[in-house]
Amino acid sequence: MHKLYSNVILTFVLFACFISSSLLAKSAIHFTEYHILLTENEPNRTYPIFNQGDSAAFCEAKFIDYIISADGSKRLATKDQLSPTSAQSILRVSPRRVTIPPLSSQKLKVAARGLRKQRDSEWVSYLSLSCKEKSPDVTAIGITILSSYTFNIPTIVRKGQLNANLTISKAEVVQHSKNTKAVELVLNHSGERSVYGNILIKDAEGNKIGALVNVSIYQEESRKTFNIVLKKAIKGNEIIISFTEHEKYGGSQLANYELSL
Repeated sequence: MHKLYSNVILTFVLFACFISSSLLAKSAIHFTEYHILLTENEPNRTYPIFNQGDSAAFCEAKFIDYIISADGSKRLATKDQLSPTSAQSILRVSPRRVTIPPLSSQKLKVAARGLRKQRDSEWVSYLSLSCKEKSPDVTAIGITILSSYTFNIPTIVRKGQLNANLTISKAEVVQHSKNTKAVELVLNHSGERSVYGNILIKDAEGNKIGALVNVSIYQEESRKTFNIVLKKAIKGNEIIISFTEHEKYGGSQLANYELSL
C-alpha cells in the first residue's frame, strides 16, 4: 500500500511538471480598455491587443447583447431577441479575425457607422473578444493544454446631449464576516443614458474605508444594489458615500449620501 501511494505521488508530481513546462509556452492576451464610448464627435476608436506570451494567438471579435432588467439582472440575448437598445446595427469592428504573433500587438478599430443620420439617443452592445492558442501544446502524457481568453467590453454609442440622474438610497452598514463590515446601498437611476463611475466611502474623519471602481448603470436599470466590503474600521459616528462619474466617458454625475451610525 505504501509503495502504491508513493507511485501515485510520483505520477502527480510528474504530471504537474509536464503541465508547468507546457504553460511556459503560452499566449498571454491583454486588452487595456474596460469601457468604450463612441460619439458623433468621436465615432471611431482604436485599441491595441497585446500578446505578451511566447506563443501565437488567434483572436476573433464580434458584438453581443444582454437583456438588462430594471433591477440590474441580465441575460445573454439571442440573435432573434436583441436588446431594445442594441448598437449592433451601428457598430463595426476590424479586423474581425487576426493572428497575433508572440510578444507583439494588433490594433483593433471599433467604429459607429451612420451616426449622424440617427436620432439623439444611446445604444449599447458588448465587444466580445475571444483569443485562443494558435498551436496548442500537447504534454508528454498526451494532454492538450489550450490557453483561451474572452473579454466582453461594454460599448456605448451616444448621440446628442442626453440626461441622467442618480441618487443613493437604503444605505446601511451590515456584517460581512466575523471581523469585517460592509456597506449595502442602492443606486437609483433615471434618464436617457447610462453612467459609469466610482463609488467611494469615507468615515467622519475623511478616511477612505471602501470603494468600488468602474461601476456601470445602463438606461434600463432604475435601481442597482451594491455590497461594498470595508477595508478599514469606521472612525466617528457617520460615513459619507459618493458616486462620481468618469468625465472621460461623457458625464459629470455626482451623488452623495450621509449615513449616521
